[in-house]
Amino acid sequence: MTTPLAIDGLSVALPAGSDRALAVEAVDIGVGRGEIVCLVGESGSGKSVIAHAVMGLLPPSLPVVAGRIGVGGDDVVGMTESALRALRCTRMAMIFQEPMSALNPLMRCGDQVEEVLAAHTAMHADERRDHALQALRDTGLDEPARMMASFPHEISGGQRQRVMIAMALVLSPALLVADEPTTALDVTTQAQILALVRRLAHEHGTGVLFITHDFGVVAEIADRVVALQRGRIVESGTCEAVLGHPQHSYTRLMLSAVPSLVPPQRAPVTSRVVLSTSGLGKSWTRRRLFGAGRTVVAAVDVDLELRRGEVLGLVGESGSGKSTVARCIARLIEPTSGTIELDGHPIATLGVRALRPLRRKLQVVFQDPYRSLDPRRRVGESIIEGPMNYGVPRSNAQQRARELMHLVELDARALERYPHEFSGGQRQRLCIARALALDPDVLIADEPVSALDVTVQAKVLALLADIRAKLDLSILFITHDLRVAAQLCDRIAVMQRGRIVETGSTREVFTEPRHPWTRALVAAIPGQKPVWSGGG
Repeated sequence: MTTPLAIDGLSVALPAGSDRALAVEAVDIGVGRGEIVCLVGESGSGKSVIAHAVMGLLPPSLPVVAGRIGVGGDDVVGMTESALRALRCTRMAMIFQEPMSALNPLMRCGDQVEEVLAAHTAMHADERRDHALQALRDTGLDEPARMMASFPHEISGGQRQRVMIAMALVLSPALLVADEPTTALDVTTQAQILALVRRLAHEHGTGVLFITHDFGVVAEIADRVVALQRGRIVESGTCEAVLGHPQHSYTRLMLSAVPSLVPPQRAPVTSRVVLSTSGLGKSWTRRRLFGAGRTVVAAVDVDLELRRGEVLGLVGESGSGKSTVARCIARLIEPTSGTIELDGHPIATLGVRALRPLRRKLQVVFQDPYRSLDPRRRVGESIIEGPMNYGVPRSNAQQRARELMHLVELDARALERYPHEFSGGQRQRLCIARALALDPDVLIADEPVSALDVTVQAKVLALLADIRAKLDLSILFITHDLRVAAQLCDRIAVMQRGRIVETGSTREVFTEPRHPWTRALVAAIPGQKPVWSGGG
């Protein structure tokens, strides 16, 4: 019986002028029936290039120059587009990393799952709907019927990811290529998805090529691990062998960068409060052409306090209201109820004109560095735009931009480059520099490291800690990664279904969680008993 995936001697060329000739060089990877192989490596190591090559999705600028990719015995290298379309979703399927880019914004989520069935089966409409509903239910989504009727922009990032997973799994393919499928998911949802992938592999014999930078996930799910560095395989073996006894220095480096689950001992921050909310709430009424509208409550009675120089972590599952609260505080959306005070100024109901002088005191770093910078502008122009809008002369703003580049450990000459010329980690550093250009008192960091590999993540976290110490900056840090929260945050507020259910010092929340939901979150962290010596 043929294996789901057999990659032999795969080499993929990079465009002329790149930092190396080959994106992937002489790679051999096999995935057996029911086997889960995790592909790990830093950004730019070639992981996603391999995934896209398997699916026949490489652009013309990245040609396969050598090797074979066997999917169920058929070589997909050089296969026609019509032949590839026949294979996709039936014998091989892919879960992409960024669901907002992969989903059609003009189609309801249910229609997108049904579209797969319509293209590859003879099911009638009612059967397609039942299968799509069950696929959404299998991913652990609450209210799958509502998800069917929702557009992608109406649901959270984690919910969008699960819709995309449902699309990939709806026809039970023999090979599943998963490119960072749990990056945007909270630990409880992540645990559900990992359990789903394991069940699919073990019960249905599906082979899984699982790309991830989360070694907790690797420890939970992998049968074998393949480590890539600059397009070459530097180490491969069983999960226990690679994580427990890594042979290559690069593998050891990645494992040492995994954040520990043990929070360091910190003294309580007792400085003045710079940001507070009281009774903060946000709800929407979704109006319909026919029938009554539906009220969606995203945040209820949220009380928070952030002190000068403190890092407050806001954690919770996808859809719990974390980002909604952050956007209300930043006045990117209007709160429905409650108060917000920024350095003693009530801002919850201020109009645009009155709010403008205070906006420079509070800046935001968003999750996705690829969508945060204008691709048509040089990064230097993006950084100086804010200060110049507040009357700072161009020469002064440019000097400040050069200082900030030094602060975020980038070359000031890079101010003349465009966003596409930087890696994901470098772009996030640029976004931090842009936020700091206005000398804010408070920085809201909304999942700023979730899309980064462990070594880059460690550098950005160290950078944030260093900036916080140098500038006495207050940070509201939103994350679903409790390992990251353990290392960076002084205190943690836990959200569930729009409410704060527990607040305390990071050490208290991790070692003695009081609320059942907090205990469930801590228990769901993947890789709590890892076999590697680093992290923990």
